[in-house]
Amino acid sequence: MIKKSFVLMLVLFIIAGCSNIVFKPKPSEPTSKTVTVPKKSIPPEEFIPGDLNIVALGDSLTAGVGDADKNGGYVSDVVEQLELNEDYKDIRLRNYAVAGHKTTNLLNRLKQADVKQEVQNADLIFLTIGGNDMMQVVKNNIFDLTYEPFEKERTNFSERFSKIIQDIRKQNDDATIVYLGIYNPFKFVLPELSAIDAVVDNWNEASNRILLEDENARFVKIDDLFADETNTNLLSEDKFHPNSDGYKLMGGRVLESIEQAEIRNAAR
Repeated sequence: MIKKSFVLMLVLFIIAGCSNIVFKPKPSEPTSKTVTVPKKSIPPEEFIPGDLNIVALGDSLTAGVGDADKNGGYVSDVVEQLELNEDYKDIRLRNYAVAGHKTTNLLNRLKQADVKQEVQNADLIFLTIGGNDMMQVVKNNIFDLTYEPFEKERTNFSERFSKIIQDIRKQNDDATIVYLGIYNPFKFVLPELSAIDAVVDNWNEASNRILLEDENARFVKIDDLFADETNTNLLSEDKFHPNSDGYKLMGGRVLESIEQAEIRNAAR
């Protein structure tokens, strides 16, 4: 059982915290020869820059909460880097993430007409979800934190997470889905709650197993970014969400994960 001596601290933490030059042409000389103008070759499809439609879904991490630069968190960092790629003519982003959303909220959001339309047209989908599901377990069992409720909810989370991926695939069967796992938000504020590390590992393993069944899905590990005491400067003032530097590292992981991905509209 997780020590009850830190329950009050946990309660207070939860309450406080989630250019033109024109050249004159030379006169042509009369000629009686027949000149054959070669046909202009069509460049291979892979050399034609294409549009890239990105849809972001999920919770506060995809909404960019904690980014003091107000730059939009890891999503905007990734888009800025992708805009430097000559393979893309135009990049269009639609971010539907909402701070505080759990898997149940996202399932309902995926039913909204505007979201369904954007998901259908997406080439790349960013997703974070699950952290608030885990936090709900903490809130519901604040005075008796044991593994059992986390394990029970992990099963429910897995079922809802699987349904989220299925719902996305009903609208779009070939977009690249990039899911960022969860991390332990209590790591440094309440180090005594180290048992949460095991919970995070189990929940991440559950979502990763589901994504492994989808060849166009990627799981991005981020919990290790926030697991070292030397990385406490990667958290925002609320000591819960990443700050600008934390989001940049997350964005780097996302870029690595999609580097080899065959994104549908990357060269059409």
